[in-house]
Amino acid sequence: MEQRFAVRADGPGFSVWDREAGEPAIIAGLSQTGLSRDDADHTAALLNSRNETAGRGAAELAEASDRARAHRRGSPPLRRRPRPNGSRA
Repeated sequence: MEQRFAVRADGPGFSVWDREAGEPAIIAGLSQTGLSRDDADHTAALLNSRNETAGRGAAELAEASDRARAHRRGSPPLRRRPRPNGSRA
C-alpha cells in the first residue's frame, strides 16, 4: 500500500507531499516545503504513522457500528452498570 505522504526534492530543499491532496502537506497552517532532507523524512514518517493509526481507528469504529447494528436487530440489550452517584445521565 502506498503511503499518503512522500518526500520530494524542491528548489531550496525538500517538501513533504500529500499524495491524496496533490499538494505539499500543511501543518498548523504552514506548507511543509524548503525543509532539510532529515526534517522532511521525519515529518513524512510522523504523518504516515498518524494516517495509518487513523485508518485503524476508522476500522475499529466500523466494527463497533456493525456490533451496534446487530444489537438493534434483536440481540439482547447490554446491561448498564449504575453510576456511582445514582444519576442516570
